[in-house]
Amino acid sequence: MSIVKKLPRAARLFNPKDKRLLNVAVDHGVFNEDRFLNGIEDMQKVMKTLVEAQPDVIQVTLGQARSMFTAGSQTGHRLPALVVRTDVANVYGTKAPPAPFCNLQHPLVVEEAIRLDACAVICNLLLLPSDAPGAGEVHQTCIKNVSHLRTECTKYGMPLIVEPLAFRWNNDSKDAFAMETSISVTRPLVRLAFGI
Repeated sequence: MSIVKKLPRAARLFNPKDKRLLNVAVDHGVFNEDRFLNGIEDMQKVMKTLVEAQPDVIQVTLGQARSMFTAGSQTGHRLPALVVRTDVANVYGTKAPPAPFCNLQHPLVVEEAIRLDACAVICNLLLLPSDAPGAGEVHQTCIKNVSHLRTECTKYGMPLIVEPLAFRWNNDSKDAFAMETSISVTRPLVRLAFGI
């Protein structure tokens, strides 16, 4: 059964003509990394540009969603589908954090997303290097987050997008993380994302 038949809300994610989707993510500010903000500092301007460009989906935080609605009323364009970021993590910096985390932004984030008429919510499933401080706790928290969101999303018929991201050390000094692309590491994480 397709996701659209199972969860009708998901139908709005896909372009009705070609059944594809273009998701433009501008939720990077939630990760507290200044370098992620280049080009998206003025969210009103960014949202106006995006709404005019008409991607299928705009991915935002709860707070940014209001900017999308304002941009829609200013431009007169149809609003793209909304995907809401549910979690915040501190593992994307140029230095590895002494106490990494990945927490839900709000205990009722799925209900908030429904009030905003979101078509889906998204969360991370992170895997840090096994010798990184707090790696096990971060992974366990992510699994709990996904499990909690899965329960809430099932209750409300909300599609849940799980973003599995594996990291490795970026160098021998082990002072920062880089994305892990090895299939042997990422495949089990992707399978876990589907299994939760």
